[in-house]
Amino acid sequence: MLKKVKSFLIKIIGGANIATILIAILLGYSDRFDAAAHPLLSFSGMLFPFFALLNAAFLLFWVFFWWRGIIIPIIGFVLCYFPMRAFCPFNIPQKKPADAVKVLTMNVMYFNYSVPKNNDDAFKTVARFIDKTKPDIVCLQEVPPFREKMNQLGAMGKYNDNVNNNKGNVLFVMSRYPIIGKERIMFKSPGNLSAAFHLL
Repeated sequence: MLKKVKSFLIKIIGGANIATILIAILLGYSDRFDAAAHPLLSFSGMLFPFFALLNAAFLLFWVFFWWRGIIIPIIGFVLCYFPMRAFCPFNIPQKKPADAVKVLTMNVMYFNYSVPKNNDDAFKTVARFIDKTKPDIVCLQEVPPFREKMNQLGAMGKYNDNVNNNKGNVLFVMSRYPIIGKERIMFKSPGNLSAAFHLL
């Protein structure tokens, strides 16, 4: 009798584990769906880590209660390898190639946000971070259209340029390489300020 109950429970839990894996696969690869056509489905991928952790819990269960069942969550992890790499990119440290280009991009929100008490203001915090990380190319979104701020930022890079939408929004680029051209990338969006900067 106990054997039958155990067998039944193992089947139920195994089924739940398989269902968890199938949901994890759907969520993990949801970024393949067109976000414009399926906004909810493409956004649902944010739930993937929860189901990956649930699969890990099943792995622990199988280890302690029926070791042969560990094959189910292991297959699940193999099938979800790429989404897991996207969420948890564990990489082996490697020597930086000599021709590597370091790019830093951030939305500075007009430098209008709170910062830790030991920092003077958001602008100086961002400037210190740029100075510390020493990127080759810096792209800052939502820079306020104040010439003083842009001049201060521009002094940190060898070359700099910007585009603006004449609505108080500036896209600012600094580079160690000469900027030989720029062009707006136009598409339908009220807040669009996309641009391509051509470097030498």
